[in-house]
Amino acid sequence: MTKTNIFSGIKIKFRVVDSYRKTKHFDHFVFQQAIFAEGPEGGNQFTLVVYARTKYLTVLNNGKPIACEEIKTCDFTGTKPIVQFANMKLNTVGLEVLYPPDQTSDLTVCATGYYDNGAYVQYTASTAGHHDVPIQLRIEPSPPA
Repeated sequence: MTKTNIFSGIKIKFRVVDSYRKTKHFDHFVFQQAIFAEGPEGGNQFTLVVYARTKYLTVLNNGKPIACEEIKTCDFTGTKPIVQFANMKLNTVGLEVLYPPDQTSDLTVCATGYYDNGAYVQYTASTAGHHDVPIQLRIEPSPPA
């Protein structure tokens, strides 16, 4: 029997993203998959945990994950027999793409499929652009070496 894993998306409020972007040594957000609950057919329900890190690789927010909201509107269902875990990094360059001047929408990160047909899950970060046209950026998995 094939197990079904569900990978939920998350939303981070603009004010939270913006507050970290303005932090002196902020360098990037790190997204990590976390098992949230048991899923259907023996699978798992995964969501993302997000950390803000400095250019010195220190975790901001006293080492705790930053506030985000789980969203189910962009769930991806995977049926591969294993799930490989990888950190995903969204740095200041990527944030500049997602947040051009006067952009104040929330950041949404959704699973979109398997990365390179492997067992890593691919995610896309997006913000609502002008006239609600989404600005999207792929967040590449960074598997352990």
